[in-house]
Amino acid sequence: MYGTRDDKKTAQVNNTSETAEDNHPHIEDGKKNHGHLFWVEISWRFALGLVFSAIITVILYTFSQKGKLSRWEKRWFNVLTILFSSLVSLMLGSLLGVLGSMLRWQLLARKLHKPMDVDLILGISNPTGAFRLIWYHAIKDRKWTATTVIVTFYLLLNVIGRLSVAAFGLTFDLNELPGIEYPVKLTDWSTPAWFNVSATSYDLLSQSSRRMSDYASVGLSTAPSEFDSKNPANFTLTNSAGQGLDRKVEGDKVTYSYSLKEYQGVDVRPAQNKVLHSSSSCVGRTLWGSNVFAGGKLVGNLSNRPTLYTFMTDQSSQGLYSEDWLSYQSQYDRNATFFECNTCLTDTSNNPGLGANILFNQAPDISPLVAGHLLRFGAFERVFGGYDTKGSQLAIRLYSGMNKNSHFLNDMENALHTGATKDAPRVEVPAEAELYAAHLAARLPLLAIIGADIQLPKVTREQGASELPFISVVLEVKWARTIAVLVSILVGQLLAIVAVKVMCRNVFLRDHDSFFSVARLMKTAMGEVKGRSTSKGKEISGFLEGKGKLLKYGTRARGDCLEVDLWEDTQSRFPPAYYL
Repeated sequence: MYGTRDDKKTAQVNNTSETAEDNHPHIEDGKKNHGHLFWVEISWRFALGLVFSAIITVILYTFSQKGKLSRWEKRWFNVLTILFSSLVSLMLGSLLGVLGSMLRWQLLARKLHKPMDVDLILGISNPTGAFRLIWYHAIKDRKWTATTVIVTFYLLLNVIGRLSVAAFGLTFDLNELPGIEYPVKLTDWSTPAWFNVSATSYDLLSQSSRRMSDYASVGLSTAPSEFDSKNPANFTLTNSAGQGLDRKVEGDKVTYSYSLKEYQGVDVRPAQNKVLHSSSSCVGRTLWGSNVFAGGKLVGNLSNRPTLYTFMTDQSSQGLYSEDWLSYQSQYDRNATFFECNTCLTDTSNNPGLGANILFNQAPDISPLVAGHLLRFGAFERVFGGYDTKGSQLAIRLYSGMNKNSHFLNDMENALHTGATKDAPRVEVPAEAELYAAHLAARLPLLAIIGADIQLPKVTREQGASELPFISVVLEVKWARTIAVLVSILVGQLLAIVAVKVMCRNVFLRDHDSFFSVARLMKTAMGEVKGRSTSKGKEISGFLEGKGKLLKYGTRARGDCLEVDLWEDTQSRFPPAYYL
């Protein structure tokens, strides 16, 4: 169907309007165009490459601090380094591609080119396209030009830049270190060196007292636990000398806790769920003759009781003593201070005694007997065997007033006996003295445990366990090389950006990734080609060369305006002006 005359007039008006709008000139500024490419197209690629490089550095640092890498840690390290190295290479390749697309317009604007050269130059942003140009010039034509040299240099920069990320592989080593996995060992508490249950009653008591005293002396020297009962800031103690001995004070009760050890090669660490607690609280009393005073008040008289007290020394020595049973019926006048302490030994779950599994390999039926001996004997200047009658057990503990043994009750006598005279013997025992005595009594059982835990033989926790050889992987980073690689990549990018920007400073740079923009630029040249819609690029360039056509990127004057084109009559100048 044909349109009416009015329809044809309307169509002519519309076409005229569209043509006028399409040909409307607009102002172009090369400097503004350069700024857009730099800030939008180049800067984000450069920034992302820098961020990915920094992430690689963080990955190297993080895994190098882990020491021995497990199998999965090694796998994750490989995954992350390959991933972010690939991303850095991707950003470098993209950045260099943008620089190549900028460079091609400067090359096209230098001089007149044959159509084949134009086709090759337009493809140099891709490494394959750049290689095709070099191959065509250097191998087929055997002719090196300035364009060939520039493209060759760009191709080398492009390839080296993309592959430079591989230099990160030179910055670290995954060292394989042979080692031995030692079995976990625990102290063997079944040995007679700890508690000889085959000894007779008296020998058992005598031997145990000596051993407890020896082990307690070792524990005291290994885990010092000085206690200033007058200074609350000194009360709490945590992991004394790294031996796992803790202390806390709650009111008049002092509690010590000790975590037994497990051994693996040269490593010593607290064993799981093997903690002993010992707590004690004490009441101090003074003895004057046969009278007993507590809190400065007379609370009892011992003259008619069968319990006798050893004559310790005269009042001037100002020592601290405790109750003593005698095998002979004699009595002396005496002046002394003694303490009655209630001490409790509990296991990990705060059950009384040593528990069933605290002391490894110790028979459960002798644990109560061992606990009783721990509460009776320890590091004292004098230790007596004790006395057992009618179900009562009394431990004999004598503390010296001499200042040669730090664990004895030194420096306490002045506080205990200040103001005591024959006419005024009723001296009140100060609270800090009772607290100090509680400290000694609570610490007593654990000192022997600490010493024995160190000196007794060790056995494997799992029966039949033995040493196992293994290979461990440790990441060693060469930080000087890492910094050198990062700086080299960074500086290389900056130099390439500056070089291309300087070379292309006077050339109008087209949209680097638009085929429409390039197609519009080829409009004049393609106007010479009639048909050939299925021809290859080589055939089209050969046809144009046959017609003697040469092409150059530049501008031509169209009245008061300029037009950018790729043809033989253009000029290599792109001033700020009105462009069609």
